[in-house]
This record gives sequence, structure tokens and C-alpha cells, in this order.
Amino acid sequence: MDDGRPSSSRPSALAAPDLPASATQNVPRLSGNRSTKRLGWYAIALGVAIAVGCWSYLQIRFAPTGVGLSNMARLVATAVVVGLPFFFGGVIVALALATYTDCAGRLYFFDLFGAGLACILTVPLLGVVSAPTATLAVIGALLLGWPYPRIRLAAALCTAGLATLALTNGSTNLMSIRFTKGRDETPPLYSGWNSFSRISVTPGGPTLHSWGLSDTYTGPKVPQLFLYIDAEANTPITQFSGDLNAATSAMM
Repeated sequence: MDDGRPSSSRPSALAAPDLPASATQNVPRLSGNRSTKRLGWYAIALGVAIAVGCWSYLQIRFAPTGVGLSNMARLVATAVVVGLPFFFGGVIVALALATYTDCAGRLYFFDLFGAGLACILTVPLLGVVSAPTATLAVIGALLLGWPYPRIRLAAALCTAGLATLALTNGSTNLMSIRFTKGRDETPPLYSGWNSFSRISVTPGGPTLHSWGLSDTYTGPKVPQLFLYIDAEANTPITQFSGDLNAATSAMM
């Protein structure tokens, strides 16, 4: 309802979806140019926080069932590195809505449109690269398009660094999963991603695995690998050389 006050002095009707409405009341009303500069720097901070947070999270050896001060410290560290990108993202949305109140609807449209576009692109992107690499690849979109030279330079340097990491991550494995479900992961022979899970294949152990196989079985051991889904659900992959007798002895 219009109360006769200028739109710039009205309380914002929309609050950032990730922050309480009271948080936006403390955001200063800035001029368009000054606000745009701040949004640019916050966007760069968001991109860096995502990259550093992703790498840091992969290094934290947190055990879900562990207790004690060291494990609690890991839990706090996880909350910090995972929460920082949400903090900067919330600040960006709140600052934009609080400053440009006349086009709040348009801002919110592009906020939701960008989120939806990212969801659509996730499916084909994860069919080509790993999730950490995909994270690095898409951050660059946050860092481009700013009209100020210093912000453009900082954004260009960050984008170049992230692009280099994304292109070399497949060979360097700088951002790769090494610790899952509270235990060190056996280096996989193969690791791949899709839109809903991570698939990995690891070497088989000294024991032959087969459904219903007796514990007293002492026959030949057929070479096996293990197929894991999200480092938990698994099934053996038994080698088949064309010899049905060998396959039968392994599977019965």
C-alpha cells in the first residue's frame, strides 16, 4: 500500500530468502554507483569463498560418529567454510534489494532465473567433469560484467586463477575426495559423477565376494573390483574371461 513516502525511504517489502527480514534493516541505503561497487567486491568475495571453502571442506577429516574436542573443532570448521559462501550470497541479495527497491521484482526474478539455470546446467556439466571442478568452472560467472576498472581487474585475475585450477584439476587432483564417511578412501581406479551420485571403482580385496558363498570356500579366487555409489552402497564386479566353469565356481 502506498503511504506517500518516496520508495527509497520505505522498508523493503522483500527480504533476502536466506536471511531474516531484520538483517536487511541494518543494511545502509547507498547510492547506485557506490552500491554497485560494493556488490562487485562482494561477488568476488563470494567466488573466492566458494573455491576456498570447497577445497577446505575436502581437507577436513570429520568423523560423523566421533566425539571429543578435535572432532568438534572439525565440525565448527566445516560450518564456517560451508557457511561463508551463503553469508556473502545473502549480503549480495540483501544489499541489492535494499538499494534498488524500485526494481525489486526484477532483481528477484533474475535471482530465481539464475538459480534455475544453474540447476539445468548441472546435469550435463557433471557428465563431463567432477563436482569440485564444476564448482570452479561456474564461479567465473559471478566475477564478470562489473563496470569499474579495479573490480574488473580483480575479477579477471580471480577468473583466470579459477579457470586454471578447473582445467588442471583432472590431472593434479588438487580438489579431489580423499576422506568419506569417516574413513580414508582407497584411491579409486575410476571416479565419475552424474546429476545425483558419485561412482567410483576400487581394487578388490583378498576375499572373494559372492552372494551365498560359504565361509569355508577354498576354491579359486576370481579377480574382482568394487563399484561404489556415493562411497557407501557397493557391489563386486567379477572378472569373466569366457570360462563358464570358473564363473560358476565364483558366483555359486
